[in-house]
Amino acid sequence: MPSKTSKMILIVTHQGPPSDLMREITIEKLGLKARSRKFDGFLIYEGTFEEYLINLITVKKEIVYTDYVFQTFSPELAIFLSKHSSEKGIPSLCVHCTGNFGKAELGGKDKCLSIAHAPFMKNAVNYLAKHKIPGFEIAREVTHHGPTPLVPVIFLEVGSGEKEWKNEEASELIVECMIYCLERLDEVYESCICFGGPHYSPFIQIDLQTKYATGHILPKWAQGDVSKEIIKQMIKRTYPEPKFAVIDKKGLSKESREKILKWLDEMGVEVKKKRNLLKG
Repeated sequence: MPSKTSKMILIVTHQGPPSDLMREITIEKLGLKARSRKFDGFLIYEGTFEEYLINLITVKKEIVYTDYVFQTFSPELAIFLSKHSSEKGIPSLCVHCTGNFGKAELGGKDKCLSIAHAPFMKNAVNYLAKHKIPGFEIAREVTHHGPTPLVPVIFLEVGSGEKEWKNEEASELIVECMIYCLERLDEVYESCICFGGPHYSPFIQIDLQTKYATGHILPKWAQGDVSKEIIKQMIKRTYPEPKFAVIDKKGLSKESREKILKWLDEMGVEVKKKRNLLKG
């Protein structure tokens, strides 16, 4: 996991707001400087923060199709500052990790997960909730889309339409959230993996109301792709490695729930109830 002098890449698309807003705010707040080197035709910005080396790059392709970035860079942590889109268009600030439980339809590799940095995501949703902008929802999205490098990947997003993407307050809050989390990279919480429920995950309650942090979350819409190998990935590619799992029984079919419970038992992974965790 990230350590002093580690490289961390902050990746921003150049396709208009909010990425351009977040890029400029990040450059200013972290005091990054443009170097002569370029990537994808854009200048690389570099600097240090809390003794960490920061690289900020801009990419040409849609941000989910950026696995090629990791052929050039070998970061220990990758943070993507991105827009979020949804059909309902609800104003939202979103946090999630990446991966494909099945076929890679939006970047990354088939049946491949990146590393979920559970403490970073817990700190992020708590910061956003504490500094909530009126009218915006805070969302912990489930694991989805690319890229899927074998490094910790965090998406911090402003959604869900043009009005919100041009909202400077929202972009500034996302950058401030990122900096808050970078200042706390040494913090570690006991983590868990989660199964079931909708895309905007109710498991955010674990992050907000308990001492635990959520790693990879497999939602109801991906239950057809669940397998023992995917569960092994969810465990091995969550930092820190989780000791237990949480299942939304009503958020899965009976068949899927029984398979998941069987495989978790075979792997010696304890299953805890969310309501018990929330009780403390």
